[in-house]
Amino acid sequence: MTSAARDPLVAALLDARNDDGGWPATRPGSSTTEATALAVMALGATKDTDTTDALAAGRRWLVSHQRADGAWPTTAAVDESSWMTAPAVLGLAADRATRPAALRGGQWLLGREGAGLGWFARVFFWLFPEKKATEIDTELTGWPWTGGTFSWIEPTAWALLALKKLGGSLTDSRAARRVASAEALIYDRV
Repeated sequence: MTSAARDPLVAALLDARNDDGGWPATRPGSSTTEATALAVMALGATKDTDTTDALAAGRRWLVSHQRADGAWPTTAAVDESSWMTAPAVLGLAADRATRPAALRGGQWLLGREGAGLGWFARVFFWLFPEKKATEIDTELTGWPWTGGTFSWIEPTAWALLALKKLGGSLTDSRAARRVASAEALIYDRV
């Protein structure tokens, strides 16, 4: 008996895969970057030889949906690079054949940064500090959900994991600064 047949979760994950090699968020549905990246990470963690073909197909799906700028959109229907780049990087970084795509995604992540509050909000909270709902450091930068918006925990956590997974392979001088900034932002929001 194969381990995929013994493990109902692995069997369900394999059964949920689309014919294009990716996974949908819901069945039936089109494959998405998030669902495919998560499935690839899960199958890669099983070390189950019965999942090799599905794992390779999922990685191929991710590589084929990488944008020219090195990032990934949320779905094929959305023509915009997104925070989904970090999970895609994590899904591809462990495989030697797909690591170059992961490194291109890591480079994109280094160039993506959450926006601060802007001058109006800074002045407002300086004049009326009692209006501030929390005592967070709004000057710390991480990663946004979408371009030009504030830094949030979830995309920052994913990007931090992706950059750490790439480690020394990402030789860009911004890497250490971005990792330190992401860690500071997460500690600040605890």
